[in-house]
This record gives sequence, structure tokens and C-alpha cells, in this order.
Amino acid sequence: MVENLHNQLLAKLKENGNAYDLPTIERAFQLANTAHEGQKRFSGEPYIIHSLHAAITLADMSLDTATISAALLHDVPEDTSTTLAEIDRQFGKEIAFLVEGVTKLGKIRYPKYAEENSSTAQALYIENLRKMFFATANDIRVILIKLADRLHNIQTLSAVPKEKQRRIAIETIEVFAPVAHRLGMGHLKGELEDAAFPFVDPKGYAFVQKSLEHTLGEHEIELHDLEQAVIDLLNQNRVPYTDIHGRTKHLWSLWKKLNRPEYNRDIRKIYDLVALRVIVPSVKDAYAALGIIHQSFRPLIGRIKDYIATPKPSGYQSLHTTVFGPSGKPMEIQIRTPEMHHDAEYGVTAHWAYTESGKPQEGVRTKDRRFDWIRQLQSWQKQIGNSKEFWENIQNDFFQNRIFVFTPKGDALDLPEGSCVIDFAFTVHSDLGHRMMGAKINEKMSPITQKLQSGDVVEILVSKNPKGPHRDWVGFCKTTVARQAIRQWFRKQSRSNNLLLGKKLLESELRAVKQTLPDSWSKKETETVLRKLQLKNPDDLFVAIGQADTTPSAVLRALAPEAVLIPSKRRLPRTLQPIPLPSPSLLMTAAKCCSPKEGDAIMGYISSAGRGLMVHKESCGNIRRRKNQTRLLRLGWRKSDIRMITPVQLMINGQDRIGLLNDITTVIAKAGVNIENLTVESHKKQTAAVSANISVIDLDELQMIFSLVRQIPGITNVQRM
Repeated sequence: MVENLHNQLLAKLKENGNAYDLPTIERAFQLANTAHEGQKRFSGEPYIIHSLHAAITLADMSLDTATISAALLHDVPEDTSTTLAEIDRQFGKEIAFLVEGVTKLGKIRYPKYAEENSSTAQALYIENLRKMFFATANDIRVILIKLADRLHNIQTLSAVPKEKQRRIAIETIEVFAPVAHRLGMGHLKGELEDAAFPFVDPKGYAFVQKSLEHTLGEHEIELHDLEQAVIDLLNQNRVPYTDIHGRTKHLWSLWKKLNRPEYNRDIRKIYDLVALRVIVPSVKDAYAALGIIHQSFRPLIGRIKDYIATPKPSGYQSLHTTVFGPSGKPMEIQIRTPEMHHDAEYGVTAHWAYTESGKPQEGVRTKDRRFDWIRQLQSWQKQIGNSKEFWENIQNDFFQNRIFVFTPKGDALDLPEGSCVIDFAFTVHSDLGHRMMGAKINEKMSPITQKLQSGDVVEILVSKNPKGPHRDWVGFCKTTVARQAIRQWFRKQSRSNNLLLGKKLLESELRAVKQTLPDSWSKKETETVLRKLQLKNPDDLFVAIGQADTTPSAVLRALAPEAVLIPSKRRLPRTLQPIPLPSPSLLMTAAKCCSPKEGDAIMGYISSAGRGLMVHKESCGNIRRRKNQTRLLRLGWRKSDIRMITPVQLMINGQDRIGLLNDITTVIAKAGVNIENLTVESHKKQTAAVSANISVIDLDELQMIFSLVRQIPGITNVQRM
């Protein structure tokens, strides 16, 4: 088997026709084969087989001599007595650098699912991951070798001990598949995810397999009929094509789509389970083919996507349309040129450029805008101070599903799913974010905290006299770029100013929930808060709040989470045990008169005022005076999906003008928060004070309302009474 794979690698290199240094690659193979001699994989096969598979994968991508050689050698320093220094001596610094970069993850277990989930193991993993991305930012071939290494490992995962399988599979889906996606390597991403799927979620995998058994055959027949019809149409109209073939959706991608609310695990609602790919010689032919297909098959409105005129930030180009096929069922068709198809499959490696010596001309090719994220990684190395922060940012930003949105000029920006207008502005340029005073999404005025969807066109409205960002913007940001830019702005303020401001903000929040102020904290309370927030002393705590590195609500939760009157979404209230509730969506409101807390003996009164179930202590005089006993319920405490809301009074100050009250009510209502009462008092110098009684779920929702109201023109102050 070793000889066959060795010959397969050499044949592939000769087939590529690139200027390979074959003697160097052969020496790398011989060294690796000797070093790994006697070592076996879990499958019982010689270890060198793994190295050969990784090298063949990279040869399929037409990568260079150094990459192929490093793939053959990538496990030698870690698993044999041959050192990295010896590889450096025999093969030079370039190959040694690539080998070192690939070995950074080593034997360290993925911290999220580590069997030894110690803080030391997690910190070491994160630091090694950070170093790997640092190496990637300098030379992208490091991550390409690691992906080839992981592909063969995940394809042979069934031979690995069961206690390791799930951890490796989850790491593949949560770390390495997103990396392949960011590199534009759609085919590799799909292979990694599908091979890991049965180990990550065996029940989900079985569900998808069973669903496909009942539907895939029928879809493939319909796809064959559509393929023949399209071939006939193109031939009749003399539109050239180089290939027409079907593709089936990757299993993991299908499973994720089935779990979205609009599909509710109904595979009959998936229109792109199978798709027809039409490969044509030129862009002109692509549009001609689209027009002819639409003349014969009615397109599904809203499902036509022109990624040729407006490519995705990854560089992906294609025409997508969904038509009602010969059987009358919706079928997806993708039309692209051979170059576009090659780019979609192989991403960053699709147009690897070589010098005469066989080395890449531009290394990582970071001048291409598609690889802006690589420059972000380089920037993060300088801006992010510790491994934990790096890990949080990379999980919340880099590893997330991506959307792409447009500037008014048509430039596409690649953002993590869940990004808002603030993220967009700072991604364009930090100066644009600092000057932002409002935004339009698809030509309509929108809050700057509005989450964006793929395809949105965003216009940022700027101020001629910018005051800079608000501290609470950080809580809405998804991207590291935006959070770092905002924090950097406030770090530029003097430490003393940030200290005073942070202390004021914290004391205001503590008074609102009747908690002890910092000056009165016990030594134990102070140490608890500082430890949880990883700060050294109280002054550092106030400065962190003042420069937006943390929030008063985070301090409040660290200080006394059980004493916070507004429960977090993770600690939902408890509901009736023995008696069924009138509605599964009934709201529960804590009565102001007795303020019941979890553990109290409680009763509920079904309100006729649209406020749901008013919860009182059993000892409360108000509940005992209720005459309509049919509305009373005795309540117990257990988990449910029913939300508990808490009344809060806000005082909003601003310039008195026509439309002020309407602006306030519109912003709060759009956020999905109920307004129970609203009063306005006009004062001298054209100022107004608005008192608003609202009902919120938790501190996060309250902070969101604060931020939204502060964005209203003319508002000078918002505080909780």
C-alpha cells in the first residue's frame, strides 16, 4: 500500500506539470518513511500512509515543492526522534517553518470538549492555536497542510478509540471546516463536515440518511429530466457549454438547514437538495443560458442570485436560480464558467502562481481583498493581549457563519452572522464608525444596532462634529474589529477620567437594584468580583467600565447574581406544577407590591389588562383581596419556557420638539418591549422630561433600550429610576 500511494503521489506531481523539485520531495519521503518505521496508526496501517495521503491531497491542489515536502514531514518532529533542527539542516528554513507551524496543535485537546478540561490545558491549546494562526498570517501554506492532515484523520476516525472520536469530530466542524470556508475551499469544507457528522451527532446523521432514502431517488430522477431538458434547450439555441452535471447537498449543510425554523426538519421544503450545475465557456454564455432557461421554466421569485456581477467576499461567482422543473417541483440551477467552478472548489489554491523555481510568487497572496481576514489575524496578534481574549474573539467572529452586505457603491463586506450596523461601519473604516450618527438599510432609516442580513445595502450617516462612539455599542458588536476600535477610542481618554466615569456608572447601576456600593463592599465581595473579571484592584475595575472593557451589569452578576431583581434569560422563572396554564406563551409579571423571588410561596392572578399572570407572594394582602377566585392559581417553581418580565421606570431627558414622544415609543416598540405608561413634562429652555414605565426580561434588554433611546436626536440623558 505504501508503494502504491508513493507512486500515486509522483504520478500526480508529473501530471500537474509544475516545476517541482522532485529530488527534494523524494528525500522528504525517505526521511519520513525511515523516521516513522515501525509506527502504526489505530487502523494497524503503517504511519507513513497518513503523511502520503496528506501530500496527495495537496498535490491535487497543485501546491508547491515546499508544501508537499512539509506534508510528508509534518508529524516527524512530534512523533519520532528526528528533530525540527535536523529538518532545518537537511531541507532549509522554509520547509522547517511550515512543519513547525503545522505541529502547533500537537496533542493538546480541544478545550470545549477536553477530557482533561483543566485551565492549563485550555490555555495551552489556545496559545498554540494563536501561534498557528500567526504562522498562517505569514504563510497560508501552514493551514493548507493542517487541513490536508485533518481531512485524512477525520476520514479514518472510526479506527480511533471512541472516547476521542467526538472531541476530534467537533473540533473539525467548529475549527477546521470554518477555516476551509474562509479560504473559499467549498469542496474541502464539505468533506470535513460530512466525515465528522456521524461522530458529532449520530441521531441527526441517522435522521438525514433516513430522510434521503425516501426522497433522494425521486429528486435524482427529476434532476435527470431537468438536465436533459436544459441540454436540449442550449443545443437548440446554440449556447455552448463544457459540462452539465448534478450535485447533491452536503449532509452536514443539509442538517443545519433542516434545523432552521422555516424548514422544521421537513426535507420536502429544501429546494437545493440536488442542483444542476451548468458550466459554460464565458460570462456572456452564462447570462445567455440563464435567459433561455427562464423562457422555458418559470423561475421562483426571490431565488435568483447574480454572484457574477456581485461576487461574495470570498470571491465566489455564479448565477443561481430556482425554477419549476419538468415535474412542476422547484429545482436549483447554478451557471458558471470553468474558472468560477474551479475557484468555488479550491478557493485560495485555485490560481497558485509559481516562479521558475517552483515556489509561490506571492506566498500567502494577501494583496487579494478576498483574504482581508488574514490581515485581520495579523492585526489581532498586536491588539489582543491574552490568549483567552483571542479565543473568545476568534470563536465569536472568525468561526461564525458569514453574511455579506454591500456599501452604496456596491462593494461587498464579509461579516459574521449576527453583525449589526456598528460592525459594518467599523469594518469599512474606524473613522466612519467614530463619525456615525445614524444609518439606512436598503434606503430606510434603521437603528445602528439593527442586525444585518445577506444582501442588505447599508449607508452610514455621519456627523460633521463627531463625538465618538458610545460605550454601550460594544455590547451589540459581533466583530473584533468594531469592539477593538471602540475600546481603543476610550483607552485614549485619561485613566483618571475613565476611573471616575466607571465608578459613577457602576454606582448608578448598583443603586437601581439596591445593592451595596463599591466603597462598602467587604474584602470577600471585592476579591470575588475582581477574580471573576480577571482584574487586579478596584481602580482597574472602574477604569475597565469607563473605557468599555466591561459593563456594570457584568459586575453586578459577578457580585451577587442571586440578588439581581431582573433574572437573566438563562435563569427563567418557574411556573405552575399541578395546574395547566391557559396559554403556553403567557407572560409572568412579578407584582410590585410584594416583589416575589424564587423560593417564595406564590400565587398567580390572571390579569384582564393584557399583562398575563401577575405573580404575588401568598402572604400578599392584595392577592387575598381578589374577589374573582376563578382567576387565582396556586403556583410552584419549575423550569418552563414562559418569560418573566419586570417593570422598570425610565426618566428620559431631551430637547422638547414635535415628534419626540413618537420617536421614543417607536424605538421601544420596535425592540419588542411593552410600554405600560408614558408621561411628558415640558420645562424651561425647550427641554422635556419623559417618564416611561416599561417591562423588560433582563439587564441585557434594559441596556439595549438605553442604547436605542440615546440614539434618538435631541436625547441628552436616560436613567433608571
